[in-house]
Amino acid sequence: MKLKSALIGAVALLALPSAANALVIGSSDAGNCYPFMCNDSGSNLGQSFHFQQIYDGALFGGAVQFDTITFFADDGVSGTVLNGNYVISFSSTTDAVGSGYPVTNVANTASFYSGNLGGAIGPSFSVSGANYVFNPANGNLLMDIIVSNQDNVGNGTGNSYNRADYTGIQTSRAVDAGAGGTFSGTGGLVTEFNTSPAVPEPASWALMIAGFGMLGTAMRRRRTTVAA
Repeated sequence: MKLKSALIGAVALLALPSAANALVIGSSDAGNCYPFMCNDSGSNLGQSFHFQQIYDGALFGGAVQFDTITFFADDGVSGTVLNGNYVISFSSTTDAVGSGYPVTNVANTASFYSGNLGGAIGPSFSVSGANYVFNPANGNLLMDIIVSNQDNVGNGTGNSYNRADYTGIQTSRAVDAGAGGTFSGTGGLVTEFNTSPAVPEPASWALMIAGFGMLGTAMRRRRTTVAA
């Protein structure tokens, strides 16, 4: 019975959930062109935007990991992402949704994507990057985007828009738009996270390995006893 119990425990440890879940944060209230679809800095050289967006950590329902984020064209049909260099990172933050620019109380920062984005899109566009593990026990989730050398297309000059949330309940933005000014508040992008449950921490893996070692020892002892 002890051997059977050990085996059941080992199987339970390995039976980690892995199903992906499309989690959408934000209600679609209006359009917002920052930081992908307009550039109010007045130049296509240098930094165009420092865009920060806070997501309510409680909406994730527990520790998760993700490697793909998706945004949506405001008209639900098409749009254009401006060419430029986009550096995207994620962090946890103790700052609340609605906090002003800049969001500074951050931890667990990791690079997600760095490179060029741009071109016509359909109803949505996705950015795939490095896997990020987020634990809402550490606070809210912060997406940080720095855009440079972006096409010089100002807001209201034929640019496209993304779906945005102007309620300020689930998410908010804080922006340095260069010549366009610094501001914060509602208008965060509606964002879909392709999440799955977070993998165990290294200490958990060590515990599993130790458990299997004990299981192997128990099995050998049992065979010896039967042979005797």
